[in-house]
Amino acid sequence: MGIYIKALLLIFLAEMGDKTQLMAMAFATRYKVRDIVIGIALGAFVNHGLAIALGSILQRVIPFEVIYLVAGVIFILFGLLSLSIDDETVEAPTSKYGPILTVGAAFFIGELGDKTQLTALTLSTSYGHPAIILMGTVSGMVLTGLLAIWVGIKLGSKVPELQLKVGAALVFMIFGVEKLMATHYFNQYISYFMMSIAVAVVIFAYRTRQMILLNRTLQTGFSTLAERLKKHFEILKKGVDTLCLGPTVCQTCDGTSCVVGMLKVLIQKAIENDYDENAIEQFEVENLLIKNYNRVQIEKLIAYMDDEMIRDREIGSNPFVVKVRELLLKAQEEKE
Repeated sequence: MGIYIKALLLIFLAEMGDKTQLMAMAFATRYKVRDIVIGIALGAFVNHGLAIALGSILQRVIPFEVIYLVAGVIFILFGLLSLSIDDETVEAPTSKYGPILTVGAAFFIGELGDKTQLTALTLSTSYGHPAIILMGTVSGMVLTGLLAIWVGIKLGSKVPELQLKVGAALVFMIFGVEKLMATHYFNQYISYFMMSIAVAVVIFAYRTRQMILLNRTLQTGFSTLAERLKKHFEILKKGVDTLCLGPTVCQTCDGTSCVVGMLKVLIQKAIENDYDENAIEQFEVENLLIKNYNRVQIEKLIAYMDDEMIRDREIGSNPFVVKVRELLLKAQEEKE
């Protein structure tokens, strides 16, 4: 246990503020926490496992200069690829192993030749118990990653997604250039490297501009849809308000136990742009009270909704619109 804790603490302290945490923060803007944690553990396990079991052989077979060169190129590619432009016609990959392997590969390559790998190697030669040391070093990496993810999530709630995505891409590219500059190949072929970096910067700027333009277009589209939905629900509100039978008939208002009462609450939420789709499931239709509502007015509202849903597919697919229509159909039923 003492060896495990020492390995964990050494790795945790070594990685505080290091690129591992920045990478975890960057990945936190793109993937689920579970996938990132598994990816970090996988990458660290393989990386530190190699260091503990085959560290000395690895240094003889693969020069660190080559490792840094490959890692630098891959980090720059990671940065450029992270500036992907989402297309609604293309479905996201359904395989849950994509993000895990991506994160795992990034951490494995990023830590090759790094101080944590060398720390793992030193611990194994000093204390033995390779399995315990491997568990400790991987745990330390996961803890630093979790801390960074927490910071990334807190940051993500305050910073627009576009800025986070561009920032994450920039982090990867900076690490990539840093890796390249650490090799003797950089000084030997500096003109080629500078040209390649310049091309990467141009691509980065171009992709960033595309994302900004697309983001503006999407924001305009969302704004237009929000305005159409608000107008649609305001019209419905006027009609639904006339369905309320009032205190002369109901005496005591039944509120959301009544179909019309539920309709009024749901429509008001939509007008206030409170589109919590999870809350819709709380609006159960089956057990609501049905009273002697104006059937002619209900039919007019349903006909209006049907026309709108056919004419405007975005409105027709809105879950609040679907639920309001369902409630109106319920109100149309004969009172038992």
